[in-house]
Amino acid sequence: MIDTACIVLTIISGFLFFYRRTLIYLRYFQQEEYENGRFITWFFKNRAFDKKGTLTALIIAVSCLIFSSWIQTALCAAGIIALLVLLAKEENPLKTGKIKLNRTQRLNRILYTALAVYFIVLAAAAVLIFYSGDNYRIGIAWAVQIFFFQTCTLYIITANTLLSPHEKKVQLGFLNEAKDKIGRLNPFVIGITGSYGKTSTKMLLGEVLNRSLAPTFFPPKSINTLMGITRWIRENLKPEHKYAVIEMGAYRRGSIARVCDLVKPDAAIITNIGLMHLERFGSEENIYLAKSELAQAVPDDGMLVLNGDNKGTKKIPQDFPKNRMYLFGLKDGKENFDCWMSDVSVSVKGTAFTIHWKGETYKGSTPSLGTPALYNILAAFTMACALGADPVYVLGIIRTVEPYDNRLEITQHGSITVLKDAYNSNPEGFAAALDVLSILQGEKRTLITPGMVELGERQYEENKRLAEMSAKICDEILFIGETNKKAWLDGLEEGGFNKDRLTLYGHRDDAMDKIFNTEGEVSSEAHLVLIENDLPDLYENKLKL
Repeated sequence: MIDTACIVLTIISGFLFFYRRTLIYLRYFQQEEYENGRFITWFFKNRAFDKKGTLTALIIAVSCLIFSSWIQTALCAAGIIALLVLLAKEENPLKTGKIKLNRTQRLNRILYTALAVYFIVLAAAAVLIFYSGDNYRIGIAWAVQIFFFQTCTLYIITANTLLSPHEKKVQLGFLNEAKDKIGRLNPFVIGITGSYGKTSTKMLLGEVLNRSLAPTFFPPKSINTLMGITRWIRENLKPEHKYAVIEMGAYRRGSIARVCDLVKPDAAIITNIGLMHLERFGSEENIYLAKSELAQAVPDDGMLVLNGDNKGTKKIPQDFPKNRMYLFGLKDGKENFDCWMSDVSVSVKGTAFTIHWKGETYKGSTPSLGTPALYNILAAFTMACALGADPVYVLGIIRTVEPYDNRLEITQHGSITVLKDAYNSNPEGFAAALDVLSILQGEKRTLITPGMVELGERQYEENKRLAEMSAKICDEILFIGETNKKAWLDGLEEGGFNKDRLTLYGHRDDAMDKIFNTEGEVSSEAHLVLIENDLPDLYENKLKL
């Protein structure tokens, strides 16, 4: 009777521990966008195996196979207590981490299916436990827990695979609803893609069109996937919307084509074609082919607005010509561009500039900083004016639009001026942010960064190059994490950076504490702090289980 109670309590405590482990793994699975392959790669690359629960169960299992029954009971009780203590100390993924676990309907389906499979396997294991010899039952019960603790991820992957046909059916139903709705309401659709600058351009253009021409539909934040756009159309597109600005992201070829099949773009902006997500695409050619799917989808009598300074977008007019094509840029504008910018001046309050459009010049300004922001402005200005908006009125709107979330936002903290450029860093954007840091007036310049990721075979090279550039601009560098550590150490050494002014941190919060908890020490200085990139837990946190 006592043995049975021990086994039941072992199974219950084991399940509670398994459940918490599953939630922790699901947070990372969700960050990998429910892709089995990428999740498996992350798991083995980071050696994210359970160790604490497994070691506890192993000690109890082996001990129970050695000692007599009454000692087994004591050992079992100790093991249960140990598991519960470990459980109490575990992080709660619903409350901790940069990106917390989001209990969406899809995630709940995966969780409940994984638990259903777990209980089926547990039932089979229970038969094995209770039909084994009296002296072995408790030991086998703990050995079974080792199996469960080590295979948490397998249940997640199995559940996701089993649910795949259902998910596809659900998604198809939602897609058809959204396609019918946008076809029926028939707004003028402007697609936006690019390796970076998509969200800022979308938000700026949406605001400009909404205030200068007609009510405009534009999903907020970085909603740029097929199902994210589908949901937003189903729930928020209204008959009064005359324009729709749709951001289109991609990690592989075909993604943008599927969004275009849903929304049928009448016009498009391609902000640039660069190295972002090179690791996922596999080659620069694949990035070009993926981004150019938007240009292909625009009808021949449609409109293309393209970055004339970017070598990737320069190929688009030859490969996919349209009746109306506009190039914008900052370089050689007089000869080549339909819309170009000159007389750029930067201060901590923002950027002033002159825009040239259809033989006229227009003075403008923006609270935004950095070359990428200027390209975003040119893209939005060109599209809006090509659609009939008044250039002066457009620039008046642009003057009032604050930088979008974490895109070189400036905030003041006492004597510390923070330039927050923490969203999805890329080589061009990083260089531009460093340029702004070098231009602004300050007595001390600090860089906080973990470097850049998802650059494939170019990751080491690009991080090393930016480290060398940083060495010539920054007085102090707080580097975060292990992912790009070698590239940055090598680059800073080549750039002649004094190692005494480099500090390594495991987490961004520790670096931030260093800056803001020592404000009193630098209160007499005009201290500039650039926060460049903020990696998700997948890259920054080394999971210790």
